[in-house]
Amino acid sequence: MILGQQFSRYREKIVTYTNQRIHAFEEFINGCQTIKIYNWEKYIETRVIRIRELELAAIRRTSFLRAINVAVFFAAMPLIGFSTYVGAWFTGRQLKVIDIFITLGFYSQIRDPIMYALPLAIEKFIDLRLAWQRIDRLIQLMIKEGDRTLHTFDIDHYQQKGAITMWNASFSWNGHDDCLSSLNIDIKPGTFVGITGVSWFGMRRLTEAQNLMTSAERIDEYARLSQEEDNGGSKRLIRTPTDWPNRGAIEFRNYSLRYRSNLEPALRNINLAIKPCERIGIMGRTGAGKSSLFQSLLRLVDRSTIDGNILIDDIDISRITLNHLRSHISVIPQQFVLFAGTLRSNIDPLDAYSDEQCWTALEAVQLKSMASHHPAGLLMPVAESGSNLSIGQCQLICVCRAILKSSKILLIDEATANVDNDTDQMLQSIIAEITKNRTVLTIAHRLNTVIGSDRLLAVDNGMIVDFDVPNKVLKCFQ
Repeated sequence: MILGQQFSRYREKIVTYTNQRIHAFEEFINGCQTIKIYNWEKYIETRVIRIRELELAAIRRTSFLRAINVAVFFAAMPLIGFSTYVGAWFTGRQLKVIDIFITLGFYSQIRDPIMYALPLAIEKFIDLRLAWQRIDRLIQLMIKEGDRTLHTFDIDHYQQKGAITMWNASFSWNGHDDCLSSLNIDIKPGTFVGITGVSWFGMRRLTEAQNLMTSAERIDEYARLSQEEDNGGSKRLIRTPTDWPNRGAIEFRNYSLRYRSNLEPALRNINLAIKPCERIGIMGRTGAGKSSLFQSLLRLVDRSTIDGNILIDDIDISRITLNHLRSHISVIPQQFVLFAGTLRSNIDPLDAYSDEQCWTALEAVQLKSMASHHPAGLLMPVAESGSNLSIGQCQLICVCRAILKSSKILLIDEATANVDNDTDQMLQSIIAEITKNRTVLTIAHRLNTVIGSDRLLAVDNGMIVDFDVPNKVLKCFQ
């Protein structure tokens, strides 16, 4: 029983850590671009490694307990026989064969349930509980695995039809064979149904093998992806001043961008100069090139498909490392990405700021009351994708990250596109307060988002259509 309890405890740990590791990989894949923007690759790597180490430690402990259980399983019978003999010898009682037989027989009846069935039942119960949790999660997210469900349905349907067909065939055969004995008549239906079961088992194993090979192909595909270029290319890397960027001036020089060499340019010969601490609103239809400007500033596109240069405070961003560049630019994305963990780990996953700084940032975005009323404070739990928070609160957490980072350049990618008007107004007032003395580039989804900008940048088909004060730009569009 002690081994069973320990086995149950460590088995539950294995399942928990495995589930956490799967969720961490899912979060990494779903929020890959956001992780790169925030420069959190090291945090995610460390988190996955830590979970895996805990999982392996629990697996090793479980294997050790299983080995002890097996040793006891096979050694118990001789030990009981020896103990019975020694006990009879010490007491002077005459030992009969029937006594040993009854003792060993009784133990053999309770050995399998206690030493084998109980740990197995505990393991299966934990797996069942985890399976129910995953099923509930899939239902809530409205995820449908079409192909796999269809294959499973086809196999089950095949099994049912095969069993009925074989059963009918066996009775038809029996009806035309007068020489068959009653024993053979009983055996043949069961034999045919057994053949159907073996065929069904083989089909299901083939389907599972196909699914596993698809997973292996995806892993191989991910492993073959080229890493982001971070060595300056043909140019030598340069060192920036310690306070870079201290002004926030941005300049595009003859800049063109293609996402692939065989595609049309997403940006065409962009020449643009943004003054320090200037607020720029970017307008344009879907596919005009607004987001491509942000991806260019963050170097999210392969260098081989780029022509021209981008300078921040007179420093060519292609000649500094990605880590250095992205750590000095703040971003408020359109689609928020939150990870399962705590409030603090979501606003400061690298532990770069003090608790006091975190509370100040939360107060600036009006989330301090939410955290202070929770018993855990900054350690209040945040579910995966922020499912236990409102959309407005999730977006405010992204704004809080930008406040903590306090970079000289802030990129806002339609941060209020998915919220209602009241939340939009609250976000706009907060963003207006935190963007003082910063260079701000805002992609417009609603006109009131950028109407207060210093200048508006209108783009279409990857080219600059107009770049002037809001009144003149809007007058041209009217």
